[in-house]
Amino acid sequence: MMFYLPRAIGQSLLLSPVRATKQFQVEFVLSEPADSWTGRKGRVDQSLLRDFLSRLQGSKCYVCVCGPTAFTELTVRLVKQLGFSEEELHAFQG
Repeated sequence: MMFYLPRAIGQSLLLSPVRATKQFQVEFVLSEPADSWTGRKGRVDQSLLRDFLSRLQGSKCYVCVCGPTAFTELTVRLVKQLGFSEEELHAFQG
């Protein structure tokens, strides 16, 4: 799952229960983190997504993207360029 999160946030997010399961991989990348942030920093690009979206042969992967329109459109385009199909991708828009 990939979410746009505005500016600096703490590491205790509503998604923390999801992070504890083996069924999901949730990655947080902050473009403007607080000094105390120890996770990834930056903006979405092909290289960053390639690191997150590697999959083993025969494994299933479903990518969910949520954020402002520009973020969502860019991320969907990049995910498709990495070979993911429409059936493996969902963009929350609205």
